[in-house]
Amino acid sequence: IQNNLGLFYLFNGNTEVALGYLNEALNQRMALHGKEHASVAGSYTNLGLAWQESDIEKALEYYTQSLRIFEHVY
Repeated sequence: IQNNLGLFYLFNGNTEVALGYLNEALNQRMALHGKEHASVAGSYTNLGLAWQESDIEKALEYYTQSLRIFEHVY
């Protein structure tokens, strides 16, 4: 639910609230699945999307982390 709420707020222009929910989703997924899981990679992708407009370097870090996990998992 946190991930969906984060995306909702992101797509409706409230990046600050979105980041809170997306970080919460990442932490929950890591606690549930560990650090090397596709859902964790998905959270990193969403965080990259959230940062893309304001901090491209930070977005790239999240996208790179997501790619690394996806390559490891698949």
